Amino acid sequence: MSLDSLLNQTLTLKANSASRNSQGEYIDSWSGTTSIPARVQPVSGGDESFEFGKKTVRASHKVFCRTTTTITERNRFAFGSRTLAILRVRNIDEMNHHYEIDCLEIL
Repeated sequence: MSLDSLLNQTLTLKANSASRNSQGEYIDSWSGTTSIPARVQPVSGGDESFEFGKKTVRASHKVFCRTTTTITERNRFAFGSRTLAILRVRNIDEMNHHYEIDCLEIL
């Protein structure tokens, strides 16, 4: 079975482009038009906790996709009415075959 046959969603990759509001304050503005075939799998319910005095965020979803597009933790995914913040991007075995991306759904 090939990876492409498992990619059953189309995600929009978004980048933050800070803009200013009417009072001159910087606000986050997310835009993007890059469509990426991907597979989205829910994992444990995402949450935040403090462990050893450090804030830890656990992923709520795992995304799998090809490495044809540069994706970093500074991006977000959107699909339907849902938004996923990217926590960590891994290039599995550094073979440029596919990314495994930990995400947290933004409610």
